[in-house]
Amino acid sequence: MIDKIKKEAFLSGSGGKSGGGGDTPEEEDDTLQSKAKAKIVVAVCEGEIKGFVHSDRLKNVFLNDVRVQALSDGFNFNEDDITASVLRKGTNDQPVLDNFDDIEIEQGVDVKVTKEAGQTSATTTRNDLRSVRVRVGVAALYQIDEDSGDITGTRVEYRIKIKDSVSAGNIFNAVFSITGKTRGAFEEERSFDLSGTGPWTITVARQTDDSDRTTLVNDLFFKAIVGEVGAKFRYPNTAVLGLKFNAESFSSVPRVALEIDGLKIQVPNNYNPASVDTAFAGAYSGTWNGTFKTEFSNNPAWIFYDLLVNDRYGCGDFMSASDIDKFSLYEIARYCDEAVDDGQGGQERRFVFNGHINNRGEAFDVLNSIAATFRGMLYYHQGTVVAVQDSPGETCKIFGPSNVIQDIDNDGRLKSPPFTYEGTGLKTRKTVCLVSWNDPDDLYKTKVEYVEDSLGVDRYGHRELEIRAFGCTSQAQAQRLGKWNLATNLTETETVAFKVAAEGFFLLPGEIIDIADPDREGNLASGFLRAKTESGDTVYNLDRNVVLFPSELYNLGVIVGDQIDFSIVTTTAGTHDKLTVSKEATQKIRKGAMWVLKKNDVERRQYRVIGAQEDDDGTVSVMAVLHNRNKYNQIDSATLIQRQRPSPVNTSTVPLVTPESIQVGFTD
Repeated sequence: MIDKIKKEAFLSGSGGKSGGGGDTPEEEDDTLQSKAKAKIVVAVCEGEIKGFVHSDRLKNVFLNDVRVQALSDGFNFNEDDITASVLRKGTNDQPVLDNFDDIEIEQGVDVKVTKEAGQTSATTTRNDLRSVRVRVGVAALYQIDEDSGDITGTRVEYRIKIKDSVSAGNIFNAVFSITGKTRGAFEEERSFDLSGTGPWTITVARQTDDSDRTTLVNDLFFKAIVGEVGAKFRYPNTAVLGLKFNAESFSSVPRVALEIDGLKIQVPNNYNPASVDTAFAGAYSGTWNGTFKTEFSNNPAWIFYDLLVNDRYGCGDFMSASDIDKFSLYEIARYCDEAVDDGQGGQERRFVFNGHINNRGEAFDVLNSIAATFRGMLYYHQGTVVAVQDSPGETCKIFGPSNVIQDIDNDGRLKSPPFTYEGTGLKTRKTVCLVSWNDPDDLYKTKVEYVEDSLGVDRYGHRELEIRAFGCTSQAQAQRLGKWNLATNLTETETVAFKVAAEGFFLLPGEIIDIADPDREGNLASGFLRAKTESGDTVYNLDRNVVLFPSELYNLGVIVGDQIDFSIVTTTAGTHDKLTVSKEATQKIRKGAMWVLKKNDVERRQYRVIGAQEDDDGTVSVMAVLHNRNKYNQIDSATLIQRQRPSPVNTSTVPLVTPESIQVGFTD
């Protein structure tokens, strides 16, 4: 464009003579350059947070999805462009942000000001301003000598008047000018302390005559007014970041994202979160006495607890710590921190939550979303919030014909089986799982982990299940989640329903039970001990006769405490109401304890309780789903990290922290 103007200026000054000579027009260097700096104050999240992940603070800041300072120490922006970065961690008594303590409200005007049209005015939207900055500018400022074609600077004058809402006259009235040369846009700001009563009306009037020729470029624009509020804010209990940078580095306010270690929450006082990534479950020392301390942790069980008890952003106004079964959460948390294969030759914790909650939601839905991170769910039982987890466990109760309610007709015959079974539909069984997770090595963009059950594909075909791993930043964790979903969907395909008496009131969702159904192969009998068994004894007194056949091996299971203990039967073939086993009782077993006899080569059928409801007749209807106790080793082992297969899932950027409150101002 400059070469074109030079050419036109040269031709116009040549006199139009063919073959004539002349001097080449000269152009002055631009003397006007905008030096505006932008200030951004970002409300990061609730406080108090631990702080930045990396010690070099600009390594934790992303502008328009680009890390300001690379992890290798180089800068992705001009190092001088970012002139200030201040973080407050969100304590209750934190100081104001240094050099970011003024609240600025910008009002865009962006009107061309001409002498012919007269002055242009704008009124502030607030009455509590301490000062105001008036921003004016030019799209370009230069003149072309019509004889020589030389391009030089020029001058445009303007008047600023400020009037409050009460006074008859102006509280400020003065003339300013922009003098120099620029081919591009240039802006400047004039600052004024305000007095009187707001709102205030700011007027800009052009003093220089309007240009009426193409060789004089000096259009004037009233760009904006920026009001400064006198109040200073500390933002208690809110983590805030202040950034100051050269405004010309960005065409608009940049998107800001941060990489932080987030909220400090309540964790057990015998837990060391700082060592958990190397010590794993060993980060818990000794016996927990039930008290807490406040530290940063990304263990989803303790995040779940924090959301329950916190009275600012959680459920603390509606429940207290005494309403929560914290000891069941303690066991869940330890399981979360156990070491598992990371798929790359190392180990990592089983469950970690690295995410942010930036929207209001129903408490139950949000809590269940967090619980899903550790394969859990929550329920309310006898005034207490209880979390349960799909993890390895022991049978706590046995149910057979002897302790369930059976429907018998007048002749003493069963009208229906004591246990009702129902299988899942074949069409509901999934064989491929697409798990969305956030990749920290790629700006936390959404990636998709493809998990397949090859045997399931051979049997049922390619049937996809799409899930989102909320707060997951580990590819191996995403893979384990996919394997768990497929294993559960393909192997836990049966439910059982039955009725019990008062014993059913003590059944809780998530508990594992054994079903001793004589109609199922290998389950021979069940009942109650007719006499107590002392510690060290090997003989059990049954409440009925059982028949043992030659060449068969049998196991006797007895409920001891809150789990079932199986031993090999050594009694010879025949009919017996006393059985001798190979293992001594480890403790005294009460009279009336439940027992079950099964063939040694038959797999136990365990079920996990999913519901227990009282009926009108005082009985309890129990529903349980088949439990595959062998799936956990398959899920946690043989993790393999490889190239991900393509899928239709959205891969838009999801930064770790996306601010929702931004304030912007400009200073010279």
